[in-house]
Amino acid sequence: MRTRRVLGILLGVLLLVGLVSPALAVERQTRSRSLNAFWYSYETLGPNTFRQTTWYVGAFASSGRFGGTWSDLYQSVDLCRETRRGTVCENEYFAIGFKELTRDEFFIDERRLATGWIDATYDLETYHAYSGEPEPGPAVPTHILATFEGVGPIETSKETFVYEDENFIFRFTFQGAFRTAESYGWIDGVSIGETYDAYMSLSTSTEQKQKV
Repeated sequence: MRTRRVLGILLGVLLLVGLVSPALAVERQTRSRSLNAFWYSYETLGPNTFRQTTWYVGAFASSGRFGGTWSDLYQSVDLCRETRRGTVCENEYFAIGFKELTRDEFFIDERRLATGWIDATYDLETYHAYSGEPEPGPAVPTHILATFEGVGPIETSKETFVYEDENFIFRFTFQGAFRTAESYGWIDGVSIGETYDAYMSLSTSTEQKQKV
């Protein structure tokens, strides 16, 4: 997590260097919010074999120059067997769909991270487990309704990165809030149950460039 944040900070600084006129002192602020959840189900096939299905949905929204709301729905189906060395699983296939969400398809409580939901339809493309190539046939429109309820405390963090050269000072500040959630999901109207492998988050990042 910290490694990804540092990479993001460096990228933000590089973008700032390239996009801002060197004669100006500039501050940019971006607000982001996200929902993520995983569901797992199991089907017994024999004494030592079972099929595991994983569903994931996530949405990320941000303000600013490159703002917008992006989302993906993912399904993975694995064939598993119990051995003396433990459980061994092989992927049978996986399916992915991406889309931009509207205000009617996505919500998150930005004050308390108490509630949220995703209600959208994705065109799922199925891919071969070994080659990674798309399977024959058209994409399948798949609807998901996922509700989120915050549980436990809100965790917060703040980080600052500063870089200086002989002409400018570059400063990037990140403030974030994170809360685990209980999520219920329905695929095409059929319940996939509840999960606690879910979370909601908010963040504010500020980029500054100042002439020395």
